[in-house]
Amino acid sequence: MTNSKQQDKTLALAGVFQAANLVDTLSTTGHASEKSFTESISSIFQTDPVSVSDVYDTEHQAQLGVSALKAALSHSHDIAASRQLAYSKSLIRIERVISRHHQLHTHIKTRIDHYKRHFEFFESVASHSIISKLGNLYIDTAGASKYRVIIRGRPSMLMSAAQKEKLCAVLFAGIRSAHLWRELGGSEWELICRKKHILNIAEILTASNKHAKTLHA
Repeated sequence: MTNSKQQDKTLALAGVFQAANLVDTLSTTGHASEKSFTESISSIFQTDPVSVSDVYDTEHQAQLGVSALKAALSHSHDIAASRQLAYSKSLIRIERVISRHHQLHTHIKTRIDHYKRHFEFFESVASHSIISKLGNLYIDTAGASKYRVIIRGRPSMLMSAAQKEKLCAVLFAGIRSAHLWRELGGSEWELICRKKHILNIAEILTASNKHAKTLHA
């Protein structure tokens, strides 16, 4: 695999960890980075990208996810990082189940394409209506999987229907990135056996993003 392909693959994995990070912060504090949240939700609708980088925001390139990925693989005793690693692994397993269920996979694609055709009626991709639709789609599809994401947040942050929809929508974004990662050859054993390799590529992605921001400053 070329260095460019390694970076693409790690970027897709960072998308999974970004979703996990957003779920963790939403469920423990009630808030999350608005830019990263919008980036993750937008990634769901990038169904025909020219390159992996097209799936994520041009400026951010899943940098919250890159940071979360580095923390999860290098700080094994950090409680938040451990939770996010567990969430990410669950998302990867759920995606694998969905990918093997052709009818379910087709249903998801059809619904996403339907939502895309109606974007003009919504203020933004992170509008309440879109989030609600994605949240319900997650519950009807991924939520029926034998694998579940057990969210360990504060009960008070998990009570409202709107908050639950946001969490489910972000989980759906994590599954989208997990699908992309698997298509690029990703497998869960790499999170155990290739930590150092992934961390090295994640550092390259961080440096590249900083360089890109400097050029546009």
